[in-house]
Amino acid sequence: MISLKHLKQNETPWKQPLALNLKLRHASLIPGAWERAQNILLQGGKLIRPRILLMTGEGLGLDRTKLEPFARAAELVHAATLAHDDVIDQALTRRNQKTLPAVLTQSRSVLMGDLFLSRVVIELSEQNQPEVLRRMAEVVEDLVTGEWLQLEGRGQFHLGRAWVVEVARLKTGALFRWCFETPFRIANQKQWIELAQQFGTSLGTYFQRADDLLDFSSQSGKEYAKDLSEGLMNSVLVEVLESEPRLISVVREFFERPKQSNWAKLLEKTLGESFEQAKTKCFTQLELQSNELFDQLHSFEGVLDSTCIKAFEELILEIKRSVK
Repeated sequence: MISLKHLKQNETPWKQPLALNLKLRHASLIPGAWERAQNILLQGGKLIRPRILLMTGEGLGLDRTKLEPFARAAELVHAATLAHDDVIDQALTRRNQKTLPAVLTQSRSVLMGDLFLSRVVIELSEQNQPEVLRRMAEVVEDLVTGEWLQLEGRGQFHLGRAWVVEVARLKTGALFRWCFETPFRIANQKQWIELAQQFGTSLGTYFQRADDLLDFSSQSGKEYAKDLSEGLMNSVLVEVLESEPRLISVVREFFERPKQSNWAKLLEKTLGESFEQAKTKCFTQLELQSNELFDQLHSFEGVLDSTCIKAFEELILEIKRSVK
């Protein structure tokens, strides 16, 4: 798991806890469900998306109270995708905790994800920022498209780097982009929006590459090799198979056979040196991407204050350190 402990200290306003206890208009008609959904999806998370939005907004001189509805919207959209993804994946646990479908049933999990998205529309429509709301609708479309691509790509181990990058851009980069660009829209800093979109997308794909590496870490708190167990390509696996295409049939055979408790480790052993080389190469690419992010970040020195720039530098380094 990517540790962002420094984001939870109360040294600056953006590090203070974010209230996510939103109220439903018809909560009495679904007693207990909203509370359980909050406990599973909204409590104890890294809150990296709303933190990015708060960091950026306060770096632009915006008041936190003005930013909070947008920050909550970002986390609610993320939570909605988790509620829906766990149904698609038929997942009963996530990071060693029961998923929402396991607690509420799959049908109710889908409905709860829809309720989360409805709260996003309600809250954003109250902020008198129609372009921000429209951009969020585009983000949701990107998220759904990315999930659709991923669903169609299950078990397709011939899919290459371009496919992996596109899925990361849609499923992760889109919401990161919105979180970084939205404060610039609120502050009416229109001349910076294109650069903000580029940086936000890059930060999201960087985060996803780190998460791909963590997929093969026994220390991450995640299910080991979860992507592979679902027949999904990620940036580590694509390095293995593009360097040695003959291994595609080996990986497919492992994926299709009944899973033993140690099947992922057994596959790793079978792939041998190719797998270790792929992880090393992927981490090298992560380091290169972190350097590119630093360069992009410093282009904002004319508009974001130094505390904000420093906070993003810490975030970029913390993500990279999490996978060493």
